[in-house]
Amino acid sequence: MLRGMDVADYDVCTDALPEEVTKIFPRVIPTGIEHGTVTVLLSGVPYEVTTLRGEGAYTDGRRPGSVVFLDDITADLARRDFTVNAIALDPLDGHLVDPFEGQRDLAAKVVRAVGDPRARFEEDGLRVLRAARFVSTLEATLDPATEARFHAFNTLTGHVYPTATVERAVVCAQWCNWLFFFDDAHDERDADAPAHGDPAAKIRAVVAALADPERCEPALLRDPLVRYGLDFRAAALRLAGPEWFARFLGHVDGYLVAGTLPACVHWHEGTVPGLDEYLVQRDYDSAVETAIDLIELAHGIALPAEVHADPVMLGLRAALVRTVALFNDIVSYPKEVLRQGNPNNLVHVLVAGGRAYPAAIGEALRLVNDSARECGRLGDLLIARHGAATPDVARFVAGTRHWQTGNIESSLVEPRYRAAESPFDELRPCGS
Repeated sequence: MLRGMDVADYDVCTDALPEEVTKIFPRVIPTGIEHGTVTVLLSGVPYEVTTLRGEGAYTDGRRPGSVVFLDDITADLARRDFTVNAIALDPLDGHLVDPFEGQRDLAAKVVRAVGDPRARFEEDGLRVLRAARFVSTLEATLDPATEARFHAFNTLTGHVYPTATVERAVVCAQWCNWLFFFDDAHDERDADAPAHGDPAAKIRAVVAALADPERCEPALLRDPLVRYGLDFRAAALRLAGPEWFARFLGHVDGYLVAGTLPACVHWHEGTVPGLDEYLVQRDYDSAVETAIDLIELAHGIALPAEVHADPVMLGLRAALVRTVALFNDIVSYPKEVLRQGNPNNLVHVLVAGGRAYPAAIGEALRLVNDSARECGRLGDLLIARHGAATPDVARFVAGTRHWQTGNIESSLVEPRYRAAESPFDELRPCGS
């Protein structure tokens, strides 16, 4: 509305309790009643109505552990993530409630956190996605304090694309975070949670939506992750072009269909794949191929088709995938297998195949080191074959090495991987 655009939907807030709202309107759906939200249907149009509230501590990095209902709109707006999203309109007199100067930031095209940026990002990991989405859709910039915390939270992007401009780093972060949250919803599901329906249908619908949004089913467009993926699509096409995006989309298809889908089957059925089967599955479900594509976007380069088709390039990519994916399996074993019961992990596959845990760790490290050495050899060979004619090849190879070392550095400081059972000193709590 403030941007002069048509309003797609209205979110209503009130000091009336959910039970009171339910009594006022004949058709009400309790969509999130435990958090104060119901959906009112009027003439077939849904309106989300939420009771003004404050929030308790965020205990899982996604949602508050408790809510308390209020009658103060300013206190309600104070819990919002960004100032441009902390503005309310009184429909009776048209008065705007804007205690954090969101209108000023909107006019200046600045995305600024409400209050302490560090607290906002640590409370809810999805806010990183929302920050990137606001930057993209509003063609805005992050204010310095919010940008500093954005990059601190996006530790992976800073490690693996260290030379990218802010604009390009934001787009890379969009995709990396999309992957994290898509994985959370599909192959890191809590074992006691209800099933997500048909994962194959959802996965193929997501691929189709990224390929051609105009043919996407309207219901799918209401999915926040799909909308966020389409924001990434628009930004990536603008920065890297359709030829790059077509190649990238092929790797997305492999990640989702050849990787995530069989991983979901093993996860939901509790089966452990054999080693050879798992290594092929992991090549896809790690999504590292898509991250390698982002090296070109991050550096603003476009390698010619003959370089991409060179068997040396294909071998370099395959070796980098194995290095990153299998190292991640080692550091994530306590989290994914011991705590979550996920069977899709190299160490677990080796243990299930008869190796003792120390021997499984040793074999996994051998596979990682062999792949890392192959990355170095093939990178040098690719530069020797194409570097003179295409100087950007050297920049691409440097990007692969940033990914290899940056992923390891990022993993070894990642709090979610810390565990007494970790084979790495850096990830074991003091005294373990």
